[in-house]
Amino acid sequence: VSNFDDETGEITEGVNIPDGTLGLDIGPKTRSAYANVLAKAATVFWNGPMGVFEREAFAEGTFAVAQALANSNARSVVGGGDSASAVRAAGLLDAITHVSTGGGASLGSRRHRRSATMRRKPREPADRQSHQGEPRAIRVNQARS
Repeated sequence: VSNFDDETGEITEGVNIPDGTLGLDIGPKTRSAYANVLAKAATVFWNGPMGVFEREAFAEGTFAVAQALANSNARSVVGGGDSASAVRAAGLLDAITHVSTGGGASLGSRRHRRSATMRRKPREPADRQSHQGEPRAIRVNQARS
């Protein structure tokens, strides 16, 4: 979109967003690629939504990633107020290992100690379906073969 208030947009190919436009969500190919990685992950730290999830027109990417994380067997830490709000809006709080409004604090705590939460056995995938419409960087430790 060229204006933040415009709720109609177009999906671009690759990462090239045309001059004068804004990238407000991830597209279907990126959602699929992230879901494939999350399905193989052993541990995931997520800090930051994929797009402007508060606006229904730009929420699909964030909700898709939240659902993929909920469906995975990964131990998952979602940190940051926006990410926590997105997971809550998607109805998936119970499917995430740990959710914190402290984004940087959640990531920073990993440098100093291994929490009891992260030592737990992996959980079973969620049977929930993502809320239609609402909820960026994903760091993944892939399971070893």
